[in-house]
Amino acid sequence: MTGSRFLNDKKDLRTFHAKLAAEIGVNEAIVLQQIHYWLEKNRETNNNFREGRYWTYNTYKEWQKENFQFWSTRTISRAIKSLEKQGLLITDNFNKAGFDKTKWYSIDYEKLKEIELEVYGEGQVVSTNTTDCRDGEGQNDTTNTRDLPETSTDINNSCSDSKSQNDKVKFDKESKPYKMAMYLKKKIKSNIPNQPVPKDSPKQMESWSLAMDRLHRLGTVGGNSGYSWKKIREIIDWCQQDEFWYKNILSAGKLRKQAVKLETRMKEDKGYTLNQPEEEIDYYADLREE
Repeated sequence: MTGSRFLNDKKDLRTFHAKLAAEIGVNEAIVLQQIHYWLEKNRETNNNFREGRYWTYNTYKEWQKENFQFWSTRTISRAIKSLEKQGLLITDNFNKAGFDKTKWYSIDYEKLKEIELEVYGEGQVVSTNTTDCRDGEGQNDTTNTRDLPETSTDINNSCSDSKSQNDKVKFDKESKPYKMAMYLKKKIKSNIPNQPVPKDSPKQMESWSLAMDRLHRLGTVGGNSGYSWKKIREIIDWCQQDEFWYKNILSAGKLRKQAVKLETRMKEDKGYTLNQPEEEIDYYADLREE
């Protein structure tokens, strides 16, 4: 996969996507869009292909000079480091000179697809494998790039709703992300019987399972410190008995977004006692593990 509905390939529509910005941060979305634009330009001219992917490179100073004149190099550095922590940006050094520390950048489009699944759900993720960019010079040297496109901060929400060609289910019924998603679903339906939720199948539950997987591996949106399965279950148990939160945490994506706040509120709730049922269906038993 080499594209995303979140990222635009056309020069005339160089934008950042509002939904992506809401997930990873506005500055991060702008930087990711510009890096994607340059990667696609290199793909067209077959430049800077290393280790199975295309790359672009620049120093923070050159990013500021050529692309982001409205930002300080410190702001650019923070955005790039945030993208690295979120697993969206891959960095390396392929410079011929050992003293040249200029970073090379590529995008992990599979990670980006995971965010798309969270936002849009299964069947709404598209892959953009071609580009309409025809201008500009490629990066043929092993020093800093100079001919980067200007930045646009217009918000683009218009994307094709073509279905993904990849129907492979990532989380089966025995996977912990799926089980945790089903556990939350069971709690929600117990509280609000008429609440719309996905059907009981790995494919229909894919976006919920993905949110649980990311909460376990990465933590809340934009984070890089995950939660144990036991802790996630404890948070679910607490929020689904709380008079306010049980009406607001109605999906796995919302649980992940609010995880830090929920954990804090749970710790502050002195009157809450974690229920430890004597008997439990074996299917969910392993969700008490760390």
